[in-house]
Amino acid sequence: MKHDVLLSIEQRMNTFSKGQKRIAQLIFERPNEVCFMTAAQIGKRADVSESTVVRFACELGYKGFPGLQKDLQKCVLSQIDSKQYVPEIHENTDDEKLLWANKNIDNIIKTMELLDFQSLENAVSRLKNCRNIYLVSDVYSRGLQDYLKFHLSAVRARVLVVESPVELMHLCPEDSVIFLCFGYGNDYVPMLSYARDSGAYMIGFTGSALTPAASGCDAVFVAPTDACGHTSSLTAPVCLLQIFLECFIKGNEEQYFNIMEKLKDYQTKELRL
Repeated sequence: MKHDVLLSIEQRMNTFSKGQKRIAQLIFERPNEVCFMTAAQIGKRADVSESTVVRFACELGYKGFPGLQKDLQKCVLSQIDSKQYVPEIHENTDDEKLLWANKNIDNIIKTMELLDFQSLENAVSRLKNCRNIYLVSDVYSRGLQDYLKFHLSAVRARVLVVESPVELMHLCPEDSVIFLCFGYGNDYVPMLSYARDSGAYMIGFTGSALTPAASGCDAVFVAPTDACGHTSSLTAPVCLLQIFLECFIKGNEEQYFNIMEKLKDYQTKELRL
C-alpha cells in the first residue's frame, strides 16, 4: 500500500506542469535522497526554481515545503520498516543473543537501503576542501566522535572536537561541521542552530530522519539504533561511519598508512621508555 503523499502525487500527475512533473519524477526515482534535500536543492536537481518546488507542495495541500518534506521522510521510514530483510528468529528462543544479533543485522541493512552514495561522495568532497572540520555530538555519541576524530586527523589537519559553544564562535562559510546524534537528548540543538546561521557546511549522522539534525543539516545520513535489549545499538552507526571514512581516505591512502606507521613507531618508543 502506497503512503498517502506518494499516492496523492501519482493521482495528480496529469494535472502538474512540466516542471512539477520533473519534481514528481525525482521524488519517485530517489525518495531516500529527496526527503533530506531542501527546496532549493530539489529545484536545482529537477531544473526548476525553488518557488516551483514550494508551489508543488502547496498544490498537494501543504502550507509550505517543510510539510511535504516531513511526510516524505515518514514515507521512507515506513517503507523500510515494513520490509522483512532478515529471516525472523522465533521470539520464544532461549538464546537472546541471537535476537540481538538479528536486530543489529537488520539495522545495518536498513542503513544501506537509506544510504545515497552520491550524496556521501559529495559531502566528502566538500569536507576535503573546507578550512576546518568541527565535530559536535550528543553525550551518547561521544565514543563515535573520538573514532571519527582519530581517523580524520590521519589524513588532514584541523579536525576540532567542540567541547564548548565558544569554540563555534569562529565558524565561517569556509568551515564544515559534523553532527553525531544517535542518543536521546537535544543538547546539541542550540549549536546546530548557530552553525546553520554561520553559513558553514553541515553534515548530520543520526539515528532517525526526524531528529533536529536531519532537518537542519545540508547532508544527512541515517543509521537506526533500534535494539531488542535495554540499550540502543551503535552497530549500524559504526558501519555508516566506517563507510564514510573509507570514502574520505580514498585518494589519500599513502598518507593515511604513513601516519599509522609513525604512530606505531611512536608508541613503540614510548613503551621502551
